[in-house]
Amino acid sequence: MSAGIYYALTKDPTPIKIDPKVLDDYAGYYDFGHGYIVAIRREGDRLTSSAPERRTKVLFPETETRFFFKGNPARITFHRAETGRADSVIVQWEKSQRPIGIIKSMRRVFRPGAESTRSKDCIFWNLPI
Repeated sequence: MSAGIYYALTKDPTPIKIDPKVLDDYAGYYDFGHGYIVAIRREGDRLTSSAPERRTKVLFPETETRFFFKGNPARITFHRAETGRADSVIVQWEKSQRPIGIIKSMRRVFRPGAESTRSKDCIFWNLPI
């Protein structure tokens, strides 16, 4: 595949500006199953995604509800409940879509001396409380 065609197929959309108050509605912990939790946070005027054993990534808004990672074909679309807060997301990767639920309540527990490959300070998540 030539470089020009590859660029056209993988070119990122131009991010739009979104009111930071809307971004607050999307912040939370999302359960991908099997204990794999992704934290979505608002940091200033942007959203970030943090997952176990992964570096933090910035989510860029394509629309008010649809976000992307630069250089990545995946898309995340937030679904808002009647309250305005997100209650789930749809993760789209190539031709597949997967609904992911938000966790209503959770707490962090520090376990000194515990072995963990996920975090040097041994933070574990207990779900739900």
